[in-house]
Amino acid sequence: MEYVDWVRFGLTSPVETGTDGFPRPGKIVRWYREQRKRTDASWTQKRLAQELGLTERAVCYLESHDVGLDSIFLRRRLARLFNILPILFGLVSLEDENSPGQTVKQHRKMKPKEHPLRSQKGLARALSVTEKAVRDMEKRNIGLDSITRRRVLAHLLAIPPAALGIITFEEIIFRQQKAPPAIVLNEATREKEVPFELACYKDRLKALWNRNHTGTAQDRLTQIATDMAGLTTQLPYASGEDEKEVRAVLCCYHHLHAHILRDQGRYDAAIAELEKAAILAQRAGHPYLYAVTLLRIGSVLRDRGDVTEALAKIEAARGNSTGANQKRRQADADYRAALDFYARIRALERIPTALQGVLLFDEGYAQAHLTHGNQAERRAALARLEAGGKIIAGTRDTLEEEFSIRITERTYHNTKAAALLAAGWSREALQELTDLMDLSEEGDMTRQNAYTDYLWSQAYANLGLIDAAATPAQDALVRMKQIKSRIHIMRIVGLQGQLSQLDSKNIEVIRLGVMVNS
Repeated sequence: MEYVDWVRFGLTSPVETGTDGFPRPGKIVRWYREQRKRTDASWTQKRLAQELGLTERAVCYLESHDVGLDSIFLRRRLARLFNILPILFGLVSLEDENSPGQTVKQHRKMKPKEHPLRSQKGLARALSVTEKAVRDMEKRNIGLDSITRRRVLAHLLAIPPAALGIITFEEIIFRQQKAPPAIVLNEATREKEVPFELACYKDRLKALWNRNHTGTAQDRLTQIATDMAGLTTQLPYASGEDEKEVRAVLCCYHHLHAHILRDQGRYDAAIAELEKAAILAQRAGHPYLYAVTLLRIGSVLRDRGDVTEALAKIEAARGNSTGANQKRRQADADYRAALDFYARIRALERIPTALQGVLLFDEGYAQAHLTHGNQAERRAALARLEAGGKIIAGTRDTLEEEFSIRITERTYHNTKAAALLAAGWSREALQELTDLMDLSEEGDMTRQNAYTDYLWSQAYANLGLIDAAATPAQDALVRMKQIKSRIHIMRIVGLQGQLSQLDSKNIEVIRLGVMVNS
């Protein structure tokens, strides 16, 4: 077997190779984990076991004997976790292939009619599996998580390995022959000669925020954690204004991480991240960033209140009025806690006009949930929200560029409609949503478009229009599941409980219930 200089492909330390010519995957995992452990002592085998949902013994066998690492899914998960180049694991990329089973089927059928591998029966015999196993493999991708099986299939059916998401040892040899010699720096030289580029972190952060605004960045948590670790590691070597800037960027990473945790419904963890961000903002001497952090804590509390209100609807649907009332009180406590954080912002000096608009906007939304039928308080809450909206309309670019706060025109109308619903004005909310129809659907804003559908449903449900409520809720639920937004999914769960109280035998309500529980 020819020799491969794996340094050329990103592995900067010698690692034992396996019979396939690639570095043993378990040894790669151990090496990368130990590198991470140098900057974060918590990265023991126990920590890795917790991350993977395995036992500590299983991780020990994984690193020492490659147990479980025939799984492509596990290889990709580890590659994301430790930022390992996929080529070291024999993979083309970290993205899932589009239906590898169909690829197998297409190449099987390309064989001549008399070829023994053209039939599912012949392929089953070659793989020593049943015909049903081959059918499941081709139709449902079952059994294709194995890198060994994909290598065998690529060989038997002459499938280009890249089409199955894998790379062969022969391809590695070819790349090595074509590649120019690599100059490798030892760690000491690397630390001296490779500059710390804060601008790169800023650019990645901006891209990650944009990904989360348009869909979700939940699949980039490993990248976020890696960047946060890199910034934290740099702090002891920075001083003066440089140190403040590193702290400010790290603070913004905590904002993003908290935003994702909030979307996942992990509110306590999100608040913990934002408390870290608040300390960083204060130590950086950055009052505006501190104000944004307090705004984000208020948003988490508000969202937790919204979800608790949804749970109250579920309890009511079950006939548990005591439990429903208890949930409503908990929701009110979260809205009041949010207002307390907004009050802390008002105590700060010289808050930018753009943030003053967001403060008014968020205060109005929280206050709308606490009016409980009081007409004067309803009007005051909506007036505050509208005043904030006017300021935001003129400062949207500033909010997004300087504070990573995106409030589009659709976001404003959605939030106003939600506040009207919270205040008990469902018909007015419908009018707001009707006005929203004049805006074109934001094609790259899945979350806000689906939220609009949910608000239509909620307004109709409040007015007792069951069929009109259930259909857009179904559409919203599909999109919210796509981006894994637990906050919005829970809102729709609460809505389904409300609709089932109105008519539990309505076919569309039943269909929504099935979708919620699937």
